[in-house]
Amino acid sequence: MIASLMERYLKDGKTNWRCLQCHKESHRKADMVRHVEAFHVETMGFSCNQCGKTLKTRESLRSHKTLSHKDFNKMTQKDIQHIDYL
Repeated sequence: MIASLMERYLKDGKTNWRCLQCHKESHRKADMVRHVEAFHVETMGFSCNQCGKTLKTRESLRSHKTLSHKDFNKMTQKDIQHIDYL
């Protein structure tokens, strides 16, 4: 679905991406995918597997995990197994 809302084109011999909804342009496909998902696609949200919070985009989920679960991200697999055992 996201791919149908953007197009690839050449500009000055380089590949660029354009949003077909608002005509925003980007040199990077990943940036355009994030833009389309954030502004032009309704999703059910993306749920954090650590606290259950639901966020609108995958990028906001990634940011949430990085900022909100710093200590959890630093845990080793052994630490996680110990928590699961408790």
